Amino acid sequence: MLAKYRLFRAWSENNLEIYFKFLRRHQSPFEEATHFSTLLDKLYGIEGIEPAKAEWRELFVRVEYATLNPGSLHSFIEFYNWVIEQLRMT
Repeated sequence: MLAKYRLFRAWSENNLEIYFKFLRRHQSPFEEATHFSTLLDKLYGIEGIEPAKAEWRELFVRVEYATLNPGSLHSFIEFYNWVIEQLRMT
């Protein structure tokens, strides 16, 4: 059965939002705390992506387009390649 995941929501104004609840669905590898922690570490390790406030850190993060330079944009794309690879393995 093909699972559907909402990877992020892109806004035309100036940002995109990553809602982690859609990545932590039942039978997702990110449902496990250690795997989800790895996801957060990889995402927040990208230059220009700041962790959300503590109370929102595990719910969602907003990424301003202006903060992604060519290098960090490449890292962001690589991050999503990794996310998709992890989801496909389940």
